[in-house]
Amino acid sequence: MSTSETFTKEEVAEAQKFCDFLINLLENHSECLVYYLADTALLDWFGHTIKGPRNIVAYLKNNAGKCKHRFTNPNPVRKIGFRENHVIKLPSEAKQRNPINFSPCDSESNSPKLTFSPVTHLIEKGQGDGPHNNCPESPRKKFKADNGDQITDKPELKYISSNGHIEFHRRSSKKLQAETKWNRPCKLEVAYSATNFEDCVIYMMIYQGNLKCRRNLMKDFDACDPGSE
Repeated sequence: MSTSETFTKEEVAEAQKFCDFLINLLENHSECLVYYLADTALLDWFGHTIKGPRNIVAYLKNNAGKCKHRFTNPNPVRKIGFRENHVIKLPSEAKQRNPINFSPCDSESNSPKLTFSPVTHLIEKGQGDGPHNNCPESPRKKFKADNGDQITDKPELKYISSNGHIEFHRRSSKKLQAETKWNRPCKLEVAYSATNFEDCVIYMMIYQGNLKCRRNLMKDFDACDPGSE
């Protein structure tokens, strides 16, 4: 069944906007990612499982480095995940959090709100340190800071899936080559919730290589082998 038959045009458009927002967050505002991840967030990075916002951010910083997400036609889906540990855990009760001042994403006046905008609409990306590398317009997870402000309704989980590849960049050890670049085909799956595009929580991100594990392929091969017992 095609996506257009399963989901509304609005849901398909939201999936595209969210994917653009997420890629921009990962590539240009990675220091702000921790504020969008749920306390129970889970990352599956090509088979490596990382749990918790700060662990996820640290892992991506050390292992992903400066990479580009080249994904096209992200689609909404009904569910994601293929491993036993791909289980989304929602917090049993709302947490009270005080506003956190963090740089460079924080603003002295108003906290930036989530806006699903195309990547090209966001701030200019430059080299080195400077005002153009700050992210005053970068969205930030909405904090529940008011006393007695409790949210009892469970969030509506949404899922997207997109095929493409990750473009990795590393410094080259060769004298005549400043940088090494290579692509890794994969599927990106994300579970998130968002309300009126004003707040966003990311619960799970899965990077799955297009070439499945040989161990899984061998199971299928053995099942079809008439000589196997």
